[in-house]
Amino acid sequence: QVMNGFLRPPVEKRESYNADNKSGWQFSIPKTARGIWHLSHRCTGASLLIFGIWQVQDGLNIFADRFGYHSMAPFFYGYVMLVALAAIGVKVWLIQEDRKAKQQAASAPANGNGPGRGSRRISNVAANNGIDPDSELVPVQFEMQ
Repeated sequence: QVMNGFLRPPVEKRESYNADNKSGWQFSIPKTARGIWHLSHRCTGASLLIFGIWQVQDGLNIFADRFGYHSMAPFFYGYVMLVALAAIGVKVWLIQEDRKAKQQAASAPANGNGPGRGSRRISNVAANNGIDPDSELVPVQFEMQ
């Protein structure tokens, strides 16, 4: 883990930090050293997760053989499936929320609202969602007019 941190290339500088229109499911071959490192890091993590799951089920079967118990591997598979379904559900929910946010941002009126109307709308949305616009914990300062 420590060596992986030392081998990580620095973040490449971009001219624009605008969000891409790619969805979370699209894959493109990385062209930078950082992108290649990121891909190899993710592949290593996924393979270690798969090997870990295999090791646990193999250990459960060895335990059952040595001590004469029934194998608990089917229960372990059920648990792994439950966790995987929960992770997939969270990922789908996050993608839907991201799409909703992008649609709302695209449909928001441009700067032709006049002074203060956009910030008032943001303040109303924040207040309706239980966020105190004057709180120091809010990362964006809202103007109440």
